[in-house]
Amino acid sequence: MNRMCRLTFLMGFVCTWANLSAQVQLVSLQGQLVDGKTKEPLSYASLYIRGRSIGTVTNEKGNFLLRVDRPTQADTLLISLLGYQTQRLPILRLLEQPAGARWELHQVVNQLREVAVRPIDAVELVTRAVKRIPDNYSEKPILLTGFYREWIREQELTLLSEGQLEVYKAGCRKGISNDAVRFVKGRRKQLPDYFLSEGDTCRIPSITNGPHLAILLDLAKPPTDMTNFLSEIGPEIYTFDYAGMTAIHDRDAYEITFTPNLKVAWRSTAFFAGKLLIDKESLAIVQAEYDLSTIGRFHVNRELSLGKLPLRVVKRRHLMNYHPHDGRYVLHHVQVDNEYRYTVKQAKPITNRMDFLVTKTTSQNVQKIPKKASIALNQSFSEQVMPFDTAFWAKETILEEVKN
Repeated sequence: MNRMCRLTFLMGFVCTWANLSAQVQLVSLQGQLVDGKTKEPLSYASLYIRGRSIGTVTNEKGNFLLRVDRPTQADTLLISLLGYQTQRLPILRLLEQPAGARWELHQVVNQLREVAVRPIDAVELVTRAVKRIPDNYSEKPILLTGFYREWIREQELTLLSEGQLEVYKAGCRKGISNDAVRFVKGRRKQLPDYFLSEGDTCRIPSITNGPHLAILLDLAKPPTDMTNFLSEIGPEIYTFDYAGMTAIHDRDAYEITFTPNLKVAWRSTAFFAGKLLIDKESLAIVQAEYDLSTIGRFHVNRELSLGKLPLRVVKRRHLMNYHPHDGRYVLHHVQVDNEYRYTVKQAKPITNRMDFLVTKTTSQNVQKIPKKASIALNQSFSEQVMPFDTAFWAKETILEEVKN
């Protein structure tokens, strides 16, 4: 019998109103989620308004910002995090509290229901989850509106670009070539002076496929090389193991780990190692977290070497989260972390992060993004954006920036 703690956490919200016009009112919910016992920030918790298809996530410091247009008494804020019971809080009740108000939930020990009357076959479970994809994700086109941010750091923050994207998803049965990304708006922070000195030749890597994270890494789509652990050859090149039960979105979930099959690893494309969370009842894959495996790093670095780039990937981590929407699941947050090193001796490591946070999901009257309006896979996001403006996000939900 597994035991899972629904730990205490505090929530401090700062709520502000912005009058946009006589008819429209915009509410900003801004605060921090922390564990009430340890007082540690709760990072990458999902926050969304039930029935309104809008949401956000907390950053690595537990901070969040969610903007809600014309809230009503029916609007409820849902907060979901792996290992915690989903919390439901009426928006108008939050607005009645003074700025900086805190909500304290006390520690509760929750007995997970017994699920294993026989050993869990991890391969069979993953196979069944893949077959259930058409039942658990949209077969019709949807449009994801979201906040995108990419940054590169070498000692200090070197480059930060962020903006709003629209992602057209053609339905879970159609391949990723049917999806498209459109640039809505964006901004970029100026590079430090020493990166612009005369004779300095592009010391930082260019990021070209970041805006396509929601397409390339979508587990609900037919598998590609980026998600080959869900393909038909997955059980041959990976070893799947049942790691126990947990809870997410207030529901029990299986935790399945996967690693390269050592018997065939060096002759295969087992590029990844990580874990999947599969909803017990629906068998929907609701979260995935995985790194490049040793063989994966070998292949990536070989490509960099063939391209004569003086970089090597030390680590790459992928995180995907899905949340409930109209009886199915939709993509909510995608994140990729990279650590690079130059091949030059004594070179400092470079870290890079890309985030795509879905702030609105549209499933009615969805039109495909024209090819001429879409971002190509080899286009750099930072080349399309404008200088930084403090009022840029006045009306939008964003992923709060971590302040150093």
